[in-house]
Amino acid sequence: MSRETLLGYLTDAFPEAEITLTDLAGDDNHWQAEIVSSHAIALSFMIAACAAPEAVDETTLDTAPEVVAEVDHSVEIAEARAFLERAEAELAAQSRIAAQAYWNQATNITPETNALAAEAGAASTILAVSLANESKQFDVSVLPADLARKMTMLRTGITIPAPSTPGAAEELSQITTNLDATYGTGKFTYKGEALNLDQLSTIIETSRDPEELKAVWEGWRTISVPMKDDYARMVEIANEGANELGFESLDQMWLSGYDMAPEEMEAEVQRLWTQVEPLYEELHCFTRAKLNEEYGDDVQPRTGPIRADLLGNMWAQQWSSIYDVVKPDVPGPSYDLTERLNEKGYDAIKMVETGETFFTSLGLEPLPETFWERSMIVRPEGREVVCHASAWDLDDEEDVRIKMCTEVNSEDFYTVHHELGHNFYQRAYKDQDYLYKTGAHDGFHEAIGDFVGLSITPEYLEQINLITAEEKPGADADTALLMQTALDKIAFLPFALTVDGWRWMSCLYHIPGNTPYLRYFLSYILQFQFHKAACEQAGWEGPLHRCSIYDNKEVGKRFNAMLEAGASQPWPDTLEEFTGTREMDGSAIIEYFDPLMLYMKDQNATESCGCPVGGRCLFVIGGLAASNPLNRYLLWRNLSVDKLDRMIDSHLHERHEGVEYACLYTVTCASGRARLELRTSLSDTELDDIREAIWRRKFEDYCPGRTTNLGLEFLTPDADFPMTDQATLDAIDKAVKANDVVLFMKGTPTFPQCGFSSVVVQVLDYLGVDYVSTNVLEDQAVREGIKAYSEWPTIPQLYVKGEFVGGCDIVKEMFESGELRDFMKDKGVELEDA
Repeated sequence: MSRETLLGYLTDAFPEAEITLTDLAGDDNHWQAEIVSSHAIALSFMIAACAAPEAVDETTLDTAPEVVAEVDHSVEIAEARAFLERAEAELAAQSRIAAQAYWNQATNITPETNALAAEAGAASTILAVSLANESKQFDVSVLPADLARKMTMLRTGITIPAPSTPGAAEELSQITTNLDATYGTGKFTYKGEALNLDQLSTIIETSRDPEELKAVWEGWRTISVPMKDDYARMVEIANEGANELGFESLDQMWLSGYDMAPEEMEAEVQRLWTQVEPLYEELHCFTRAKLNEEYGDDVQPRTGPIRADLLGNMWAQQWSSIYDVVKPDVPGPSYDLTERLNEKGYDAIKMVETGETFFTSLGLEPLPETFWERSMIVRPEGREVVCHASAWDLDDEEDVRIKMCTEVNSEDFYTVHHELGHNFYQRAYKDQDYLYKTGAHDGFHEAIGDFVGLSITPEYLEQINLITAEEKPGADADTALLMQTALDKIAFLPFALTVDGWRWMSCLYHIPGNTPYLRYFLSYILQFQFHKAACEQAGWEGPLHRCSIYDNKEVGKRFNAMLEAGASQPWPDTLEEFTGTREMDGSAIIEYFDPLMLYMKDQNATESCGCPVGGRCLFVIGGLAASNPLNRYLLWRNLSVDKLDRMIDSHLHERHEGVEYACLYTVTCASGRARLELRTSLSDTELDDIREAIWRRKFEDYCPGRTTNLGLEFLTPDADFPMTDQATLDAIDKAVKANDVVLFMKGTPTFPQCGFSSVVVQVLDYLGVDYVSTNVLEDQAVREGIKAYSEWPTIPQLYVKGEFVGGCDIVKEMFESGELRDFMKDKGVELEDA
């Protein structure tokens, strides 16, 4: 059909319209017809050339296929491009100003530097929120991929947003600066001396006196008390900011930065944890037994949770400092890396130089001279600083630095490699557009240095002359070497998930510093995945844990290409280019630690790992006792009855040897109280209903105001539920009714021995409630009796004026909604103004 014929056809078909034809493609094959009514634009559509006859009769008109309109978005695209260019320029300029202010404050904490950092932070937040709100005018779905990606990053890339309410950004910045300064200058007086975090951490790492460990552990946590009100206000403002940007809460905003929907990312995290959880369970069981042998039943029982202050780390997130206590009964290396570093004359500078040499051995460019001139590598004398190790990029080009109070020991030797990984990553993507100058996702950034750290093998230590060929341990030392690594890498995994699940530990820098912690969990998965891919590229044929890529330029070339991409493409694309797969995968961790896993399984054969022998174990699918509260709703997604049956079979045969059968429980509501109900079967319809309620978090469908729960109860052969005698029930009843507020918990308020108990303690302390606590770990009869008394299967349990309120999730939900405060007041319980 010619243009002229089409024009005649359209003129006849739409006699009241003014019709023009505009050649779109520059030839006679494609054009756009614009039909302009005298009142308004009536129609716009694209017509392609076809083989239809030029003469069109009424029959043809009646049967002609409907033509789909295509809207011209060229103007909107051009406006979006111009907006993003302006936004990136403004953000880059402000970033340089703020980075310098933050650096000055972190390396010299004074009222003046605090004020300047607060001012810069407020300006940065105002700009970021303003641009994010301004970006809402553009429809991402009609933009080209690169513009759509940048627009999304602009909206989700703010770690701590403030609402556009006048003064909110300034208040938020002042709060975050104050929190940072309070943490950085925190001290606890022990034995008459005011000790900072470095000094207190040394005690935790080296002391084997349980009373001293308890005193120092609890002492450091007193620094968080002054932060309480500021922290609560920070969370309130940040959630308001996230709401204004279209997110339900700040955590959902954080989860939106992974090139997938938040709920998909939650499911992804749960899948990864499921892959590595069995290894952690064996490590926990093995470590607990060793600590029991060291300290005895009164300090560390053979079953149950591990007392956190015994684990050699101020936050119990990494356990390598207690290797001397838990080391396996097998030959180990003949050298101690800390001792060897000191014997070889290493100082802080030489440690950093050694780390740099690893990266340059892969073919990466050396660090600029300004790095050595401007970094803070050791703690300076005469001024307060934030010693927490970090890597900095002050101009998004060449001004990279690290900030560390480096000590000559094995831990900081690895930390140096980690921080330098950030710096080499920053330099690699320096030529990208501003919004792409970051990691493929935040887990990538954290993984890079640790990936290199996995190559710090005996083979590598020999190459850099820290050990001799004769000192290089043989294969019989692998178990000991792997244990040292697992105490850091594997012990850390559930801790990382728990931190972002609750965000409650203000004595950890990342909480008052408002740093998302999920990135560290992801980085621990990715670093092993990177390591396996790199070793395969290098042609390594030995055990994965003995592979080192030091001085391998070919691997370095592909490694640098991954770094240079920054965030310019979805992370699965970047991951695939280096590893060959588009999914994060924890299987490399299992392969890496396989010899250790086999050893620990053998050693744990006589231990009570998980369920108490002859007792019962609640394996919760969704609800109160899930290992990671952030993901406690997710295992029900796409779960069918067949899948549930397979899950039961898996746990019966693979993880609970000797268990005869499993009982399925769901929560029902009776007299306003949630109860576990035994289910002998579950139809597809019932499963769908329960799954939907949990997935949508509509708990009120089952018990108004209470949390829905669903679990599997595993019973050992010939073992009934433990019976509770009447005397125990009477004693519990007397305690509940004799006090206004009673908390049955694991541990004590000053030393909770589980995260759930700790959360309830913090809620009650925040409200200023006077309460009586009972440590159920001290009396097994009470521990089982309180479950029978309340008909509730988990601990902690809170009672007010004789009425059972609930466990951790219920208390937390009631607190966050304000219901708990009102409930307490209605019951006549006195509260402080918080």
